[in-house]
Amino acid sequence: MTSYIWLVAFICIASCTCEITHVKGKGNYELSYWTAYQMCYDIGSSLALYEDLEEAQNDGYEMCSCGWTAEKKAYFPMNSEKDGCGSGPGVHECTWGRMNPNYNAWCYSGDSIGNCSRPLGMEVGSISDYQMTSTSVETAWWGDKWTSTLARIHQTGTVNAWMPNDNGRNQYIQVDLEEITAVTGIITQGASRYFHHQYVTSYKISHSKDGFRWTWLNDPADNSGDAKVFMGNTNNNGLVRNMFPMPILTQYIRVYPHTWEHNICLRLEFLGCDLSVYEAGVRRVKEIGVKSMGGSKEPRPVDADYFQVQMKQTN
Repeated sequence: MTSYIWLVAFICIASCTCEITHVKGKGNYELSYWTAYQMCYDIGSSLALYEDLEEAQNDGYEMCSCGWTAEKKAYFPMNSEKDGCGSGPGVHECTWGRMNPNYNAWCYSGDSIGNCSRPLGMEVGSISDYQMTSTSVETAWWGDKWTSTLARIHQTGTVNAWMPNDNGRNQYIQVDLEEITAVTGIITQGASRYFHHQYVTSYKISHSKDGFRWTWLNDPADNSGDAKVFMGNTNNNGLVRNMFPMPILTQYIRVYPHTWEHNICLRLEFLGCDLSVYEAGVRRVKEIGVKSMGGSKEPRPVDADYFQVQMKQTN
């Protein structure tokens, strides 16, 4: 049974409320990475990123408790010096127990309605290979292909990402979700080839309900109506998450690399939820009269502790 022992909430972009929830099982430090992944999923969330803990720590939050993050590592944020809790202020990596690592979990929710920040299945494979296509594919000199089916975060191997055979802004990778789905965000990751780091530094998103009529994702706050350019990765292996200005209801979604380092190279995950979850969230938001700050999350245990750090706006 899931037990929530702490919650941190802070504004990370102007259009969404972001929450970091520290989760443990029946006891302390019982969760494998995949159990932590599932527990976050069950509350409409995804595993948090290192940068989420860094931002919370910068806002004055600390908790001496190791929790999994989406980087497949465990961290804890501290703002003071305590015995057994790192060497002082900062976000500290948990390096003990690496042979059989079990920790707690840090879960992230950043959509505008609540409960709609789940990973949609690229990493775990519930989005199947046949649902993924691309404009072109690069072939390694020994014959292996950098196909769209490899574009999954944390994909391993010498050939471990999607790479087109030409670097151009007309290239894209497409995912068919097979039904109308609420998509609220994306996580991207680069890769390396022949010891050269390569990754997408910015990109655009296009979406379609029928696969024929496509719409660029733009920012409603930008009166120009131009497609929004999302900032991507700054290295080959780190994870970068972008939440969309508003959820998109779509079956097909394309990622168009806009700028890149060395070559276009991409691994990714989409965040969101089933349409029924989205519609229930919209109804809940309307019922409680909240328009822009998001709906309530799943009910928390009455004995849970809450800590809210300083609210702030960032770009």
